[in-house]
Amino acid sequence: MEGMPRFPMFAPDFKLGCNSLEENGFQEKMFNYIRSHYGQDPEEFEDDMEELNKIRNYCLLPYPSEDLIPYMKRYYAQLLLLSNQFPLDGKHPDLTCEWQWSDRLHDPNNVLIISDVQFELCNIMYNLSCIHAQIGAELPRENDEGIKKAFTHFGYAAYPLQVLRDEMNATRFHTLDFDRDTISLYLNVIMGQAQECMVEKALVESRKPLVIARLTSHLHDMYSKCAEHLVHGPLGDVMSSAKYKEWVRMCTIKSCVYGAISMLYRGMEAEENQQFGERLGFYESALQHITTARSHCAKETRRAYLETVAFVDDVIVFKHQNAKKENDFIYHARIPKPEDITMAEPLAMACAYSFNPLDPSVAGAQLFNGLVPPTVIKASSQYDEKKAALKRSVMEKVEAFDIELMQFVERIDLTRLTKIISNPYGSRTDVQSSSLHLPEELLAANSFFSVQNREAVPDVLEQLRVVGEKARATDSVLTGLVVRLDAIHVDELPNKESAEGVRVIKDECAKLLEASSKAKGTNMNLRLALDERMEAIQTLGMSLEELVASLAPTEQKDYASTSEGARMLQLGEKVEEMKRQRKSLLDKMHEEFLKDNINGKLLIERDTDHKELFEKELKKHDNLLNLLEQNLGAQHRILNALLEANADFAEIGKELREQAEKRNMRILELVSASDEYFRVIAELEQAASFYGKLEERSKKINQAVETIESTSYLLLRNGSWLQKAEKRAALDAAAAMEDFSMPSFPSISPIQPPTGVRRTYSLSDAVGGRRRLGDYMQYYRDKMGGGGLPSPSPSSHPPSHHPLPYAHSHHPVQPGPPLDPLSMQPMQQPAAGYPESSGAPSPAPSTVSNLSYAPPPQA
Repeated sequence: MEGMPRFPMFAPDFKLGCNSLEENGFQEKMFNYIRSHYGQDPEEFEDDMEELNKIRNYCLLPYPSEDLIPYMKRYYAQLLLLSNQFPLDGKHPDLTCEWQWSDRLHDPNNVLIISDVQFELCNIMYNLSCIHAQIGAELPRENDEGIKKAFTHFGYAAYPLQVLRDEMNATRFHTLDFDRDTISLYLNVIMGQAQECMVEKALVESRKPLVIARLTSHLHDMYSKCAEHLVHGPLGDVMSSAKYKEWVRMCTIKSCVYGAISMLYRGMEAEENQQFGERLGFYESALQHITTARSHCAKETRRAYLETVAFVDDVIVFKHQNAKKENDFIYHARIPKPEDITMAEPLAMACAYSFNPLDPSVAGAQLFNGLVPPTVIKASSQYDEKKAALKRSVMEKVEAFDIELMQFVERIDLTRLTKIISNPYGSRTDVQSSSLHLPEELLAANSFFSVQNREAVPDVLEQLRVVGEKARATDSVLTGLVVRLDAIHVDELPNKESAEGVRVIKDECAKLLEASSKAKGTNMNLRLALDERMEAIQTLGMSLEELVASLAPTEQKDYASTSEGARMLQLGEKVEEMKRQRKSLLDKMHEEFLKDNINGKLLIERDTDHKELFEKELKKHDNLLNLLEQNLGAQHRILNALLEANADFAEIGKELREQAEKRNMRILELVSASDEYFRVIAELEQAASFYGKLEERSKKINQAVETIESTSYLLLRNGSWLQKAEKRAALDAAAAMEDFSMPSFPSISPIQPPTGVRRTYSLSDAVGGRRRLGDYMQYYRDKMGGGGLPSPSPSSHPPSHHPLPYAHSHHPVQPGPPLDPLSMQPMQQPAAGYPESSGAPSPAPSTVSNLSYAPPPQA
């Protein structure tokens, strides 16, 4: 049966429009109504009227083309909207327009003129059905693609006929095309033709015999009813005799042929089931049906019908003869009586495909959109209020559930607990971030000590040694200067200015010694702070894997594999899934409520009470609200299960929290050690600057002391030079006073200097006795005679022996691999005032000492 010729398909004829909008006065009357009732300038809507007239002209003379379908639907939608903006029912004297269409079935030359715009809408829907039906009838159905397209067009052709018969009450217009019997006949035939497409597809795909038998059984019943309706209905009295007889033969032949095919495939099914008597009975029934169809073809002139009937007849005759021979000579099975042979249960597969005329993709931009009746505006506001009340009630309920959920999760610390269960020792990679569960500060410190600067500890120890040596050298220089100043007799100087300069220089040296002493105390504190954290710094120098292993306890357990832990993780994921689903549903609800606009439907609705429309429109959100309600209902069940699981997990949870607390304390210790290291580096940089400035000040003081010493000697050496020396001494004293009359050092936190450092020195300890004028005279003679006495300087005096402020040690650091950056919550920001070191994190405020180096006074 795969090669069976296709039956030709039926399609109603188009109805033709007979006048344009200008001819029936619609345009002029619309503009007058806009001016008188809306109080607006009609010229603003000339483009809208031109567009409406343009798409209507396409609909007046239709033809079977898919390109015409969008124009037909758009004109229908725009006219539907206008019918509620304007009284176009023919009862308003200012808008009475004549709509003219031909009566196609009764008399094509007969033109009906009706002033109700509903007549125009009915004709557009009728022609829309005709377009789809004629396109479907003309399509070749030799392959699967053609069969599918024809089936779709017949489905779209059926929907306008359903609307005409059941919703638009088209029968009130006295035309045979809109008669209820006529529309019902068209609808049944078109639906039958869609079913034929399904049968043809089943034959091509060689479906099971029972499926084909049921599909064709439905066609047999449908076409039988159509033929009976034509024979016993009123259509034969009002339509032409030739067309009437043609329709009757079409329905009768198709009914008999598809009845025969149904019986044929029932016999084939019986053959598969080894029921050979029933097989022969079904074939005999099929032979009776095809014989009836052949008798009705006696007056049929359409070749396609004759070929189809002949093809089916040949197949049935061959099957019947073969089955009869086999049963007579082989099986001898009992043949059922004709009354026991029944048709297969009908199976209807065709359906009507609807469309929404108010869909923007169908209607396009609304014409005359600026003309909204006050009743529509009021009704739209009422609907918005109902939407807002519904949305508000839903949000209040959701908020209450969210608060309950948040409080429960915080009470049992679910988020932190699930993280600890899944990764108790921080050694597993996070699936989302692809990083270890370590703070960013710790990873940065590990990267610095193990990769970027592996010699960090030796470098800082070397800086501490250099600073210590600078401190001792500076103390030695300053102490020598004090000794030399003490050797100068102020009362023997030539004037008071020179004596005042010596006193100022002594005070300056004392202040510098005091600052140096305090700086040495700071050096000691830095060394102690570094020693306290040396073990943590060595840990930071490990590789990342070794660092992670050092943070984990010796005995490790897989808590996620336990029944209690797995249950907690499962319920934790359920909570997160519930939260995500709830958020998605709420977002979708907000979006749907925002897009929900029923102004177009309000324009179509003619009733002043829109209560039913409001309820109907709000019900379209019920599906989404029901899903949200199910989500909220699941919360109590999940929380109850989570409460029980948490109770079972209590002991393990306590152990996990203690381990996590120890791990966090160790991480804080390591991060603090890193911060302290960088604080020490910053303090050492300040110390280097401090001792550099202190050395510069010491050099200036030394120059001034040498000048004063030379002046005193020349006074004793040669009295003739006394006047000249007095002037020079006065100038030097004035320069010294100007040079050293400075504010005192800024106050810093007091600290006890290291034991063994002497603050004052006697002249007898430094040089063994007091120098006299004779000594200076002898010195001058020796000098003039070629001898020399070493210039008084701190190096000529016995240096004070101070104990070393600290010992040095070296701590090796193991390098580690570089790290990828990861994101975590930032820890406490470092305090300002410390210079940043290149390639290293900024240090945090120290918890060991708040001492710093005070810069020496500027000259």
